[in-house]
Amino acid sequence: MNCVTVAGDQDYAVAGRLDKQLKFYNSEALHLLRWSQGQLSIEEKKYLWGLDLVTTLNTDMTLVYGNLSSPELFDGIFNNYDARL
Repeated sequence: MNCVTVAGDQDYAVAGRLDKQLKFYNSEALHLLRWSQGQLSIEEKKYLWGLDLVTTLNTDMTLVYGNLSSPELFDGIFNNYDARL
């Protein structure tokens, strides 16, 4: 499949890149992350580990999960105000 992707917090968490931040996840989210980790192969986890937080396609389009100014925080965008920050 030839598609452009960016990482989200669940991608990084399943791949093992957010182990220190897992204390902020609720019990249901942790349960689902652990289940997902058990379903994925090492290759699939390596793929998720390698995803970038920001991808620029051209001068007109940049992809990011959450906030472009701090993508590593995985802030959600819930309204127009958030999108303009």
